[in-house]
Amino acid sequence: MELSSFKRITIQHQFDRFAKLVIAGEAKKHKKELVWRSSNEKLFSELSQQEQDRLCIKDVYPSDYYRFTVAGYDVLVENEAVGEALSYLPKEKREVILLAFFLGMNDCEIAACLDRVRRTVCYQRTSSLKQLKDFLEEYQYGKQSKGKT
Repeated sequence: MELSSFKRITIQHQFDRFAKLVIAGEAKKHKKELVWRSSNEKLFSELSQQEQDRLCIKDVYPSDYYRFTVAGYDVLVENEAVGEALSYLPKEKREVILLAFFLGMNDCEIAACLDRVRRTVCYQRTSSLKQLKDFLEEYQYGKQSKGKT
């Protein structure tokens, strides 16, 4: 069965119209998606440094910390200078500093925990802080002088 030329042209027009509708619908859908993307997505190059910093994840390794054990607690110190300074303190003074500043205990609690007199704990804490200050000043001065040469 042959189609008449009129029917053939009609079918071609119907197909042409259908194809145009599909293409127009896809174009509309694509434009809508572009509008959505422009309002909801940002390029990395457009992000501020603060926004980029929020997206980053820092790898954490046990070797990045100084680990101290005091009264059954593990204390991790990330700062290299502070960790180095604490490791140079005598054990008794280091325990007092760790309990006071890293575990938040007061002198009475530290004295009870370490079985020492409260006044001894107070003296060890103040003298340790002076030693730490001196060490950290030397450490900082050493880093600055290395950077200048």
